[in-house]
Amino acid sequence: MSRMDDIATGVKGGLFGGAVFSTIALVLWLVQGAEAFAEARMTLGALVAAYMVGGLAVGGVVGLLLPFARTPVGAALVGSLAGVSLVVVMGLLMAEAADDMEHFWTAATITGVGLGAPSGVLYHRIFLDR
Repeated sequence: MSRMDDIATGVKGGLFGGAVFSTIALVLWLVQGAEAFAEARMTLGALVAAYMVGGLAVGGVVGLLLPFARTPVGAALVGSLAGVSLVVVMGLLMAEAADDMEHFWTAATITGVGLGAPSGVLYHRIFLDR
């Protein structure tokens, strides 16, 4: 697989993830109405845009680093970088909804690594561990 194939694979996966989360947001919007989003100072459109841009960005990062994900440790590191990237992109796109930007980078790192490392290892076990 070439580097461009890896990146394309990552971007497709990221956009798929963004579409899945956007669909969940749409269902919640249909069930709970726009008021639930307004309470969080968010609109459905802004959330969908954040999911899609986040998926695109994270997919690109994962695709670019996919060769390093051939071992469980490498997959955990790539997953951590992807997780931090996702949290940062989502946080920056929804910055006006955040009350406390003072601790943004610490929270983004902890959340990103906490979700990304296990996701990377799980990805490795499912798709690469043969």
